[in-house]
Amino acid sequence: MLGSILIVDGNAYNGFGLSLAIEENDGCVAGPVATAADACIILDSRPIAGAIVDCDGDGSEAADVVMLLAGRGIPTVVQTVWPPPSALQALNGRTTVLVKPVDATLVLDALLAEIRRTDQASEPPC
Repeated sequence: MLGSILIVDGNAYNGFGLSLAIEENDGCVAGPVATAADACIILDSRPIAGAIVDCDGDGSEAADVVMLLAGRGIPTVVQTVWPPPSALQALNGRTTVLVKPVDATLVLDALLAEIRRTDQASEPPC
């Protein structure tokens, strides 16, 4: 089982597409949420196997969430525009960064690779 995947995306349409891809792969969706504050609430309330974070604007709020996830060892994939916001440069390869638009299946494939790479596939099921 895939486990719980946190989705941080302010666009409900994108969040829905990612949710479907996760559920089709026997995962559970945590969110989608639009803000860092809401992401923190979920992170403090349940085990998370991985996260997908959408980065719009200057990227500062998304970068804060990604740094929090990295600090907890949670595999993460970031979706962003090109060029990536400067706030993401501090990540220094800690996470996979994909340039939008990206198909939800490709985002999930990248996250699964991150989960395997960090050996956290054994997170408890939802």
